[in-house]
Amino acid sequence: MDTVGGIPCDERKGPKFVQFTREGEDASGILLAINKVKIGGKAAVRYVLEEGDAIDGKFGSTGDQLAFLGTADLIDKIRMTDFGHFVHVRFEGLDPNIEKNGNKMKRFKVHVSRDALKQVQPAAVNQALEITDEDIPF
Repeated sequence: MDTVGGIPCDERKGPKFVQFTREGEDASGILLAINKVKIGGKAAVRYVLEEGDAIDGKFGSTGDQLAFLGTADLIDKIRMTDFGHFVHVRFEGLDPNIEKNGNKMKRFKVHVSRDALKQVQPAAVNQALEITDEDIPF
């Protein structure tokens, strides 16, 4: 534990960023947020999960967070109604048949728990989320 000016504090770190560059790479946890962000001047969708795994039918949190950017495939599969649900995302590879601006579409396998495992208050964080076709990268 650290102290700042004599006050006990814990250091907070930002989410670990996952880029999904290798087939089979995966990420899992409780969906906490879907945010619209700007990267290089372009709008993008960012998902934030409380990192953890499903163990014997229960969620085991690592206490950390992870984040990844939305792609056309992920935006189709992860919904605004999934807040608080366990989400497992696995990068399956590039689709050779679908290409935009010289980039092949990334394909993912996404599993979402049927029921929410955690109470999440998305409205306060994501009130202004408005996603258009222009915002969706491959």
